[in-house]
Amino acid sequence: MRRLGALLILALAATSLAQARVLSQPYQAELVVLDVQRDGSVIVTHVVRVAEEQVLVSVRALARPLEPVIAVGKDVYDVEVKEVNGTYFVRVIAPDVGLVNVTYVSDQLTRMVAPNLWVLNFTSDAKAVIVLPTGAIPVKVPEGFLELSERDGRYVIAVPAGAHEVRWILRVKPPILVAKASLRTVSAPREVKSGGELVVEVEVANVGNVTGTFFVRVLRMPEQSLVSAANVTLSAGESTKVEFKLHAPRVDRNSTLHLRVVCGQGESVHDEVEVSVLVYVLPKRWYGLELAAVAAVAVAAVAVAVALARRRGGRSERPLSEVDYKLIRYLRSRGGVALQRDMVRDLNLPKTTVHRHLRKLEKYGIVEIRKVGNLNQVRLTSSA
Repeated sequence: MRRLGALLILALAATSLAQARVLSQPYQAELVVLDVQRDGSVIVTHVVRVAEEQVLVSVRALARPLEPVIAVGKDVYDVEVKEVNGTYFVRVIAPDVGLVNVTYVSDQLTRMVAPNLWVLNFTSDAKAVIVLPTGAIPVKVPEGFLELSERDGRYVIAVPAGAHEVRWILRVKPPILVAKASLRTVSAPREVKSGGELVVEVEVANVGNVTGTFFVRVLRMPEQSLVSAANVTLSAGESTKVEFKLHAPRVDRNSTLHLRVVCGQGESVHDEVEVSVLVYVLPKRWYGLELAAVAAVAVAAVAVAVALARRRGGRSERPLSEVDYKLIRYLRSRGGVALQRDMVRDLNLPKTTVHRHLRKLEKYGIVEIRKVGNLNQVRLTSSA
């Protein structure tokens, strides 16, 4: 037993060493782009050329990647992040031959050393292009830089492979002062008799950052004629309620009154809500009987639907698509089991499509997916 345990430990150690050896020999990127944001985060993209078909392509990250990590070439590929002795590697699973862009976000490449003064430190095995944020003014660039230019209001610095430090200051943007009205609630009765009083209650708020005076108007649709209006002055974040007492039009048959409530400032409408009110001419008690009859019919319809559902056993059909059935038929033709890679090839479907639909079938319990080495094996379940 002790000998068996020792052999197991040796096997695990050998596997770890083999993995570390693979990760320590990553693919050489042709270019690394560092898109620096104003908050100090950096969107890093490694441009890698895959010369031949590979099961896995390993790319050394400049720092710990944050989610999401994306690999894009002719398709979108699955990725996984591995850490070995403090170094992070992004492994791209089964990429196509050609250029592959590996992109992730990192918050460990920059730091603020003084108000508005930022520092970027990184080491790259390939040529790198740094794009500073909008409003940044570089105060220190690597002496051996290849290019320094300004494009679309952002400084671009190209540097050769190696360790580099860039420093810049951020221009402070003046605050934008704006007052903006928003309709939080608009309430009105569902019905009113012909010619009766109609009360519309509106809660309006100032969602801007400065005090403003706003209009609140009630319009009749579709002609958009003004029915009533009010003006309110609100400080930033303040809200108030405005009540409009209106009268329904006199009609000779049941009809619907459509109203539009708008708020804004000057000539600009900031927000709007439409409400509909039933204007009836029948005595209220008769109208109530009509509603009761409709309610009774609705209850009967629900009861019939429940009875039919029970007659069918209470089970609803799974919402499967033609792609789902195609994958199921393929598995059945292969004795119920196949590799996901073979399904992509034989059915001539995109990898992402097969991956998405297999995950759906797994959720419904139709298939089981498990790892066989570095490949996914798909198996039909007994319930399929």
